[in-house]
Amino acid sequence: MKKSRRPLPVNHELPIVIIGSGPVGDRLARELLRRAPKIPIVVFEGEQSTPYDRINLVKVLTGELDWVDIENAVPGRTGSEYIRHHSAISAIDRAERTVTDLGGRQQPYSFLTIATGARAFLPDIPGINLKNVLTFRHKADVEALTIRRQESHRIAVMGGGVLGVEVACGLRKMGAEVCIVQTQRLLARQMDAKGSVMVLAHMRALGIEVVLDRTEEILGEEAVNGIRMFGGQVVECDTIVVATGVQPVTDLALTAGLRIGRGIKVNDHMQTSDPMIYAVGDCAEHRGRVYGLLGTGFDHAAVAAKHILGGKSRFKQRVIVTRLKGVELPAVTVSRLEVDPPQYDELEYDHPQSLRYRKLLLHRGRVQGAIAVGEWPELWQIEEAAQRGRRLWPWQQRRFRESGNPWLAQRPLPVAEWPAGTTVCNCRGISRGALSRVLQEGQTTIENLSGKTGAGTGCGKCKPLLAALLGVGAAGAAIERKSFAVACAVALLLVFLIVGLPHWPAAGSVRGQWHPEILWQDRSWRQASGYGLLSLSFLAVTLSLRKRWINFVRFGKWRRMHTLIGIAALILLGVHTGLHLGRSPLNVALMFFFLGICLSGAIAGTSLVMQGRMLSNWTRYHAFLFWPLPVLLTFHILSSYYF
Repeated sequence: MKKSRRPLPVNHELPIVIIGSGPVGDRLARELLRRAPKIPIVVFEGEQSTPYDRINLVKVLTGELDWVDIENAVPGRTGSEYIRHHSAISAIDRAERTVTDLGGRQQPYSFLTIATGARAFLPDIPGINLKNVLTFRHKADVEALTIRRQESHRIAVMGGGVLGVEVACGLRKMGAEVCIVQTQRLLARQMDAKGSVMVLAHMRALGIEVVLDRTEEILGEEAVNGIRMFGGQVVECDTIVVATGVQPVTDLALTAGLRIGRGIKVNDHMQTSDPMIYAVGDCAEHRGRVYGLLGTGFDHAAVAAKHILGGKSRFKQRVIVTRLKGVELPAVTVSRLEVDPPQYDELEYDHPQSLRYRKLLLHRGRVQGAIAVGEWPELWQIEEAAQRGRRLWPWQQRRFRESGNPWLAQRPLPVAEWPAGTTVCNCRGISRGALSRVLQEGQTTIENLSGKTGAGTGCGKCKPLLAALLGVGAAGAAIERKSFAVACAVALLLVFLIVGLPHWPAAGSVRGQWHPEILWQDRSWRQASGYGLLSLSFLAVTLSLRKRWINFVRFGKWRRMHTLIGIAALILLGVHTGLHLGRSPLNVALMFFFLGICLSGAIAGTSLVMQGRMLSNWTRYHAFLFWPLPVLLTFHILSSYYF
C-alpha cells in the first residue's frame, strides 16, 4: 500500500467523482479547482442540505450561529464542468469505473474519491435504541436535539471526550440541566490526570454533574427515563446524547472489494487498493490509524488532489492541536500522534492559584507535545517547537519547571514574524506562511483572507491572530520581506563574486600614486581591515545569540541588522584579501568556512522569505560552519605575528 500506482490509459475527459460533500469532500473539490479550474468534477451528496462545517454544530445548537453562517459556498463555479447531485451512491463498479446512485443513475469516472466520513458510534448496551437517545453528528441531530430540549427536564451526555464536554457546556448555556456520564476521567485521550481534574472541577462549577462510572444499561420502556451504572447508581434523565466516538463509513468500499481495516486502507498518496480510487477524511485509514480530525482530513484532501492531477505528494501527519471550544476554560493538547509513540520524559508546571497547569512531553530532549489548562500566550512557540522537534536544553527545562515557559520572558513576537510553518488556524490547518502568501496577493481584510484560505471559519478563535497579521499591513509586511530579500540577494552575489572573480592584479609600479592593492599588501591597512573583519564577525555572532532575547528591538530588525553586518563583512573580506582565496591550507580553510557561513545564511534568509521548507537545514549549516572559525582565526593571527 505504500507504492503509487496509476495504470494507463486514463480517460481524462471523464470527470473526477467525489462521494461525500462534507468539509473534507468540499475541501477536495476546492483543491482540485484551484489547481485545475477547468477539470470536470461531479459530487454526490448524501445529505439533502447545503454542505456545512460540522465543527460549529455546537454553536448552532446554542444559537451563537445560524445555519447560513456555517454553510459552505459551492467551490469555484457551477456549470457543465462542475455538477452536484443530492443523492447517495449505492454501488461502485471498479471494472467499468462507474458509480450508481439510489435513483439508478450511473456516472463514469476517471478517478473516484470516497469522502463518506464517519457515523456516530453507538455502544452495544441494553436500551441504546430507546426513544430520545440521540447522537450529535449531523444537521438532523442538531435539529432533533433543539426540539427535544424544549420538552426535556434533564439531559445526560454519554461520553466525556471533547465533543461530549462541548455539547454539555452548550446545553448548560441554554439553561438545560445536564449530566455527563463517562467511563473514566474526562478528556482521557487529550489530558493527563491533573489536567482532567481541572476540567472536571470547572464542569462542576458550571453546574454540570459528572458521573465517572461504566454504563450498565439505559432504563425505560419505550422512552428513556434513566441510566444505571455498574456501581449501582441510577442517573435520572429523559434524554441522552451519545458522544462516544465515531465509526468510519466503509460500506461502499467493502462491497466494492477494497481493502478495509477500521477504515478504508490508503497509502501515502491517499490511494486505496484500487489505484483509481482515493479515500480521504474520517473514512480513511492511513498506516493503521483513523484520525477523525478535521485538520488531518484537509491534509488528506490536498495530498489526494495534487496526486490525482499528476503531482508528487505524500501525506505526513503534522502536529495536532486540540482545543476545547465554548467551555470558558482554555484547555489545549499538542501532540504528534505517532503510531508507535516513544516513551516521553515529562516536565510539569503547576500553579493552582492562577488555574494554570502545563506539561511538556520530551523525547531525547526534544519537544514532542504539550498539555495546557489555563491561559498560555506563548503556546504558539510550543506548537512550532513540537512541529520541528526542537531541543530544550537543561537550563530551559529548569526554567519551564520554575516559570512555565522554557524561554526567557520577551515581548510577544508579532504574528507576521512567526515561522512560516507555524499553524495560525488549527481548525483548518492554515500556516502563517500560507496566510502571508495570500496577503501578498492583495487580500487585506479578514473576510477576504478567510474566504481565500478558510482561516477563521471554524471555531473562530484565530480571528484575533488574523487581525494581528493584517495589523502589520500587507504593504508593510511586503516591504519588510522585500528589503530582507534584497539584503540576502546582495550577500549571495558577494559570495559568488569573491569565489568567481580572479584576484586583483598587482600594479607594475606604485611610485607616485595610490593603488588598491595597498589595502591588502600594506601591513597597517591589512591589520585595520583584519581587525574590522574580526569585530564584525564577533558582532554578528553576538546578535545571533541575543536577537531572540532583547525586547526593545523587534526580531525582524535584529535579523536585518545581522544580514547587513554579514554584507559589510563580505565587503571587508574582499578588501582584506584582494579576492585572493589563499594558498596555505590554513587560509584556504578559513576562507571556506567564512564563505560557507555567509552562503548558508543568505540561502536560509532567502528560503525564509519564500516560505521554503529547506530553511531549518540551512540554518543548521549556518550555525555548524561557525564552530571551526575561532580555532582557525587564532592560528591565522598567530601565523601573521609570530611566524
